[in-house]
Amino acid sequence: MASKQKKLSDQEIKQSKTDRIMNIIAERCSYYRANPQRFVSEFMGLHLRLFQKILIWAMMKYDAFYFIASRSLGKTYLVGLYACVRCILYPGTKIVACSYTFKQGKEIILKITNDFMLKSPLLRNEIDRWSVGQNDCSIYFKNGSWMRVVVAGESSRGARSNILIIDESRLVPQKTIDEILAPMNGAPRQPGYLRKPEYSHLQEPNKIIQMSSAYFAASEMYEKVKAYTANMLDPNLNYFVCDLSYALAIKENILMRQDLVNKMSEATFSDISFSMEYEGLFYGSAEDALFDFQTINKRRILPDCLFDLDYYRDSNIKIPEKKKDEIRVLSVDIALLASRKHDNDASSIMIHSAIPTNANDYIDNILYIDSAEGLLTEELGLIIMRYYYQYNCDYIAIDSNGIGQSILDYLMGANRYDPIYNQEYGALDVINNPDLSERCKIKGAPKVIYAIKANAKSNNDMCLALRAAFQNGYINLLMDDTNIEERLTKIKGYSKLSDIKHVRMKMPYVQTTFLVNELINLTHDTSNGLVKVKEKT
Repeated sequence: MASKQKKLSDQEIKQSKTDRIMNIIAERCSYYRANPQRFVSEFMGLHLRLFQKILIWAMMKYDAFYFIASRSLGKTYLVGLYACVRCILYPGTKIVACSYTFKQGKEIILKITNDFMLKSPLLRNEIDRWSVGQNDCSIYFKNGSWMRVVVAGESSRGARSNILIIDESRLVPQKTIDEILAPMNGAPRQPGYLRKPEYSHLQEPNKIIQMSSAYFAASEMYEKVKAYTANMLDPNLNYFVCDLSYALAIKENILMRQDLVNKMSEATFSDISFSMEYEGLFYGSAEDALFDFQTINKRRILPDCLFDLDYYRDSNIKIPEKKKDEIRVLSVDIALLASRKHDNDASSIMIHSAIPTNANDYIDNILYIDSAEGLLTEELGLIIMRYYYQYNCDYIAIDSNGIGQSILDYLMGANRYDPIYNQEYGALDVINNPDLSERCKIKGAPKVIYAIKANAKSNNDMCLALRAAFQNGYINLLMDDTNIEERLTKIKGYSKLSDIKHVRMKMPYVQTTFLVNELINLTHDTSNGLVKVKEKT
């Protein structure tokens, strides 16, 4: 009997010890769930700045979280930390991270494996295995939690999660979020204690976390942010949204002020893009804008551009040949003075690929855009002839008013020698104006130039026709330049090119963004029944 009592006492002692340990674990777990920022510093051993502590706490507390942040503020760092905290403190958690491109989403996993795990032995001990492959980019924790990366598109249907993370959500159409991504958050996490009646009311809601830099005020994202803001002010809802600019990144020494100054001096700098991506401001179209952002942005569907001529020359790659019945048009808006002294005064050059349709009309694919400023007449004239012949264009559309007349005379005046390509280009003649055609000095020169002498009526007609073409889908533009780097890296030999050539290859996409920005900010008024557009400086 004494032996049995002693055995029972041993079991009680063991159970008491187990209960004390579990109670301490439960207490610490509850404490860290309420203070996730302290879990990062005390358990993972990683330092957080004050704003990061607040955001980590908000991610854990709120069911719908929207973070609009300046570039360089560390969105990937922050969401990677949150994912680790959530997976450890809530066993069996399923996290799906979506992004516009696979590479972008993969950065979150790489931040955990190549940074956090190297700095935190305790975090490394919590992780069972990981993969960063194209078909499986994920992290699995020993407690049953996992995080997986998918591309925000049709291929992601069927994935299931408790927490959905959407990175750079401005690039993901709202329809994709509503119909494909949001339904991923199905059944909430099912910890064992929910099976007990006394704890059944403690079911955890799923979460959605969206992050992005700001975008256009006419975008779907802006409407979503406004909805989040209204819901955040409702005490009955559990929403959170915040917008942080580059000023905080500089204050916290995450971004060097000089780096920003250098960026602003680059040729590809756009004050509109800077306003959205660094200042956190949603850029709006003018109230009396003739072109709206949504309509134009839907036409940014072309993946492939025509590159700068230097690329084809240096890489020994041929310029793409024209498709059957394709017509290439070189259009030029003339300006010879420097734009820094004369607002927006730069020549713009575009190459249009006109593809016939079954309806006996054409789809205009704008494959190349470049600009030039401060050039002499002879310099710009030679560039036009070089582009016309090298890109195998069929026609030239040129502004022949004012200084455009001198460019026209250069094109018609004589055959021209190109010292860069060691070629001679034949003179060209005007096709639509007999008076101007008489100025051509070379008899029999190809009649390919459409000389445009605009007036109030023709400007009205062109503006309305351009708007209708965008609305009816007759004009296509190059895709957004935000993630074009990933596409360009797949081109053979790209990695061996210099940084300058990398920039030149991106320029048609960047210039297309400039085109969109300028179009949506054209104001207009009506006089005598005619539309007159005005350009913002």
